[in-house]
Amino acid sequence: MDSDPRGTISQQGNVMRIDNAFVEEVVPANRSSNGYLLVSYATAGANRTTSIQNLRLNITRNTVLLDSLGRQIRLSDIRKRSEERRVGK
Repeated sequence: MDSDPRGTISQQGNVMRIDNAFVEEVVPANRSSNGYLLVSYATAGANRTTSIQNLRLNITRNTVLLDSLGRQIRLSDIRKRSEERRVGK
């Protein structure tokens, strides 16, 4: 798992947190703050293997998105990984 730069998922209270997830897709719904993110992260498998998991995050106007410094950001601020910007870093 050391060779994959993606982070892992953890739960903190009622919040799921993925550090260093790769943003695979950003889909805003029209001009609203609604839409979704598709992110991927690494999980440890048997025999020191790495499994890549995808997670779709549905975003509404009530969703709070934070950058790695804890500042609130908009869905439109997030870019796909090919654009060299990652959620959480």
